[in-house]
Amino acid sequence: MSLISKIKAEAKGEKPTPELHKDAYGQWFNEQPPGTRQAVLNDLLDHNGNYRMNKPYLIASEKTPGRFWAFRTRPGFELRNDFDLFLERGRVYVFENTLIS
Repeated sequence: MSLISKIKAEAKGEKPTPELHKDAYGQWFNEQPPGTRQAVLNDLLDHNGNYRMNKPYLIASEKTPGRFWAFRTRPGFELRNDFDLFLERGRVYVFENTLIS
């Protein structure tokens, strides 16, 4: 988040989005970003029942409480990990603002 965006968010009384960290293992936030909520399957599906591609989502870490791993839907993404189980256990989060890119 840019400094200008942080200032605007604070002026509106909103909590700014935390910094997105990156390393060789992926990207994550050290806290749940504002404007996110627990996901349900329909958040990730289009009107035909297919997964929407390039949709940002977060998975709450079990090993590191408070860490939220950042991902995007890609072809076959749900097969690469235990996505369905994570969703069932309430560990998947989506941004309420669909304009997040």
